[in-house]
Order: sequence, then C-alpha cells, then structure tokens
Amino acid sequence: METERSDAGAPKAVDIYQRLSTKIGRVIRGQADTIRKLLAAFTTGGHVLLEDCPGTRKTTLAKALARSINAEFKRKERDVPAPRAGADSDYYLLEKRLNELGFSRKPWESPATWMQRIESELPSHVSPNTLKPVLQLHYRYRFDPKGISVNERLALEDGVRSRLEDLEKR
Repeated sequence: METERSDAGAPKAVDIYQRLSTKIGRVIRGQADTIRKLLAAFTTGGHVLLEDCPGTRKTTLAKALARSINAEFKRKERDVPAPRAGADSDYYLLEKRLNELGFSRKPWESPATWMQRIESELPSHVSPNTLKPVLQLHYRYRFDPKGISVNERLALEDGVRSRLEDLEKR
C-alpha cells in the first residue's frame, strides 16, 4: 500500500495521523477518543496535560506517542507549591485552643479584632495584653517578607506555650 503524497512530496497529514494513531492504538486499546485529542494537540503544536486517576495508563500513552515519533520521553510531575511562610506558626495552636474553649473567632474578624472582642470574656489570669505580643510576632512571622529572627521565633513559641498553660489553669 502506497502512502499518498502532497504536492511537495511529503506524506499527507491524514496519513501521518492514521499511522501514529495505529501505532499508539496497539499499545493503548479502547482510548480512540483520547488518542485523537492527543494527536490533535500534537499536530497543532499544542500542549497536553494528562490528568486522571492512578492506573489509567497516562504515562503509557505518553511513552507510546514518544516512541511513535522517535522522541525521548521525559516525565514532568506537577509542581507542588511550597508552603507559605509562617503557615506553621505556633499561634494557630493558641487560636485552636481558644476556639475549643468557646472563644470562637467570627469568620470576618481579624485576629486583632477577635482579641479585642474576647478581652472581657477571658479568665482574669489570661490578660489580653499578654496575647498581643504573641499576635504581633505571628503577624510578622506570617506576613513580613523579612520574617522574624530565631530569637523572635523562640519568643513566639514560648509566648504561645505560656498562654496555653494560662488557659489550662482555667
């Protein structure tokens, strides 16, 4: 069987598609629609992101395409964003404990507004003034591009631990 040629003597796009589709179809069965979409993106110079459940032969499909065109296969894993700076702040332990004790923060309240609101509700041995330095360090740790020093980080940890102990004396 002879492949038709275009005016310039190169194989027609339909023939190339059929050949690639057949080669890939030998490896990946029952995925004609997926193969068609993959080849459409490939022939137009587009990009393809293969997302599906584990075990659905995404890698096998990509390798089959690479082999069909004599290309090298390289796997690119999805980039996982780095955790935001300060997301591990000990302040969240204090916030969680206050919520457990019934001093819940309203969804629209900033931590500073929340501290002002619960000031009168806190037990007398837990002064809101002792919470403010912890909150200030937390804000700097969480949002200041420069962050906080090692000593300030230790002060934040100690401040949280101390406030948690105060709350337990309740």
